[in-house]
Amino acid sequence: MPYLLISDFKFGMDRRRERVSGIPGTLWTGKNVHITRGGDIKRTKKFVSRFTLPAGSHGLATLGEQLFVFDDTNLSATIPAGVNFQQLIAPNTPAMTRVLDAKAFAGKMYVIAEYDDGNVYHFYDSARVTSWDTVADSIFSYTILAQYLASKISEDAAVEAQSFGETILITATTPGTAFTSAKATVNGAGIADQDITLTTVQANVAAVAEVQATGSIQVTGGSSAVGVNVISDITVNGVSLLSAPVDWVSSDSGTASALVTAINNNTSTHGYTAISAGDTVTITAAVGTGATVNGHVVAAVIPATSNVTTTDVNVSGGVTAVVAVAQVVTAALIGTQEADDQFTVTINGTDYKATGRGAATGKSLYIYRSRVYSQVASLVQYCVINTPTDWTTTTTVSDAGFINVSNDSDGAELLIGMTDYNGLTAIFSEDNVYVYSLSADNSLNSLVTTLRNSGTRARHSVLSYGNRDVFYLDESGLRSIQARDSSGDASVDDVGTVIDSFVQDFAATLDESKLPLAQAAVEPKDNLYFLLMGPRIFILSRYPKVKISAWTYMEPSFTPTEIARTPRRLYVRDATTIYLYGGVSGTEFDDDVTGVPLVELPFVSAKDEAGIKMITGMDLACVGEWEVKVLPNPRDDTKELNAGIFRHTTYDLPHAKLGGKTSHVAFKLTGKSAGLLTLSSMALHFEKQEQQ
Repeated sequence: MPYLLISDFKFGMDRRRERVSGIPGTLWTGKNVHITRGGDIKRTKKFVSRFTLPAGSHGLATLGEQLFVFDDTNLSATIPAGVNFQQLIAPNTPAMTRVLDAKAFAGKMYVIAEYDDGNVYHFYDSARVTSWDTVADSIFSYTILAQYLASKISEDAAVEAQSFGETILITATTPGTAFTSAKATVNGAGIADQDITLTTVQANVAAVAEVQATGSIQVTGGSSAVGVNVISDITVNGVSLLSAPVDWVSSDSGTASALVTAINNNTSTHGYTAISAGDTVTITAAVGTGATVNGHVVAAVIPATSNVTTTDVNVSGGVTAVVAVAQVVTAALIGTQEADDQFTVTINGTDYKATGRGAATGKSLYIYRSRVYSQVASLVQYCVINTPTDWTTTTTVSDAGFINVSNDSDGAELLIGMTDYNGLTAIFSEDNVYVYSLSADNSLNSLVTTLRNSGTRARHSVLSYGNRDVFYLDESGLRSIQARDSSGDASVDDVGTVIDSFVQDFAATLDESKLPLAQAAVEPKDNLYFLLMGPRIFILSRYPKVKISAWTYMEPSFTPTEIARTPRRLYVRDATTIYLYGGVSGTEFDDDVTGVPLVELPFVSAKDEAGIKMITGMDLACVGEWEVKVLPNPRDDTKELNAGIFRHTTYDLPHAKLGGKTSHVAFKLTGKSAGLLTLSSMALHFEKQEQQ
């Protein structure tokens, strides 16, 4: 008896084609599972609550096996044992809003934090790195401030913001949905002439649906006399609607019905349509005419010899359609450019603040060859070698300095993040990746290559994977940089192509502000790439030697905000809890209610797409309990055959009996027991049928 064998699942999720065109070994859905080194499906481990944090802490960073969190207030008394806390106090004691980046350097934490007064500050071992004030003041400009404010305003789902020189262009995300805007400035020092000029360059225009105008003819009397008692024509604004007279027939309502037929027979000529209700004919104007036909005269033309009577009502009620237009507002920064001044743009009641100094302070960190690097606009700033607190001494080639990426490549893009790549450094903007060779001797820094039309908005999605690869979240999906050949040249690899459409559809459901916050880490035990994106974690199992490159995803029972790895463990946190993946033992799994695995396969045909098969049964190689349903209809994936609960491998047993006739079949498997669950292979037994 023939059978269809799915021997492994090493290709993971694949959404490149419709489900009916599946390939054995791929998944349509792989939720709360990952793919093992052998190509099996395995349940993801549990995120076990490890530490309870006080409200208000920010960030999650690691130094060796140590965990760190941060805030501007002293939370030391309420921070649990096992978690390190650093208080990062900014000038004038504003409240911390978030940690932008944190990395270990020389055994101590280097942190960048943002505050509610619009400032950004660097800290090393809890002390503020004051030399960044000098750096920021020297490079500050309204162009940089506008660029930074635009990036903050764009976190609002109601608008999109772009900067052009010293002006921010703010556009409603949804045409026809208005937003409110306001501005404020505070003089920090010096000349008090700073301001923001708000100008509405396009008012919001709400959409208006067309209403087609109508008129009517009511047949109020007449008697039957063929060719004598007739309505010879009906006109609207002088346009004839009938091609021949209509007799009064049997009743007023019957005559109305006959008129409807006669009018509609000529719709292609005059554009009007008609319906009747009792003795009344309602005449509707053509689509697209809107209010333009209001007032047009409706007239029944009745010969003097006819006794038919009517009541005519002229055309009215038409409303012309209006296409929604997006509101556009510009915010121009004006006045003397001073780094201490504070600028606020308010959208729908939410304030987006920035100071000139905050805008010109680096927002990301990169540690390489005894230096700390940080990016501002199109500049990469770096500190004195082995001196992370000194960003201003520039006497020798081992001192501080900067790279202006816009001098090495066209454009002046906002740089997002940096990471190691194949012995070099990849510097990301939203649209491009710049590969540099960086040296302890800063005179030897040089651009190696530029990868165009691929980049990221999410600095923490950029992650080195092994020695020769980098993963990141691009607008198109999940991308990779890898060495193209033995020369080591870089190229963009479509590692995420198989799930791009799936990721894009999911991203469209998220608040726009969530996408730049995506974060990545490599799980240490199975070497899995985890990309945290809103409430979901995308997982890549990549083992090139055995040709496994498989995407799946998980949805934790909480909404993770940050992810961090130590040499042996993977942690995530939400507002008040740090969770440990797999627990202390590294082997904990969820129960039968939480983190339930769901595996859906595409439709497959046993290499006989047009052949009809009678399904007779199936077998499964598994660990734990799985509920299995068979989908026999490739046109309707809601139709299911229940194959039952499988609790162990069944190949050496009589196979589970099934019935049904189909050309293609898919499977849906749901985990039903607590603890470890795996799927290794499955077989569908069938008999070939003659085509009818």
